[in-house]
Amino acid sequence: MDAPAGRYGAVSLVLSRFIPGVRAVVPPFAGALRISPVTTMLALSLASAVWYGLVSYLAFRAGADWGALMARITRYGRFAAIAAAAIVAAGALAWWIRRRRMA
Repeated sequence: MDAPAGRYGAVSLVLSRFIPGVRAVVPPFAGALRISPVTTMLALSLASAVWYGLVSYLAFRAGADWGALMARITRYGRFAAIAAAAIVAAGALAWWIRRRRMA
């Protein structure tokens, strides 16, 4: 594990900050892999600058055209709700069929 950390340490730190659920454990793992504190700090600072810059930009764009964004969210939200209901129904049907076969 030390070889990849040495070769791709800073790059892996930057990229891992964009993976949901992994952000919080990046600094402790950097310490466990003995990546230099300066390298860790610089990599995480760069990743944070990119991440929060992107979030700020998207928030600014959303605020500039709020009506169109809400129309899109409403349209896609309806589609997402229908898709989620279909997945739940398919899962319930599969569970029911498997239960009947076992009985």
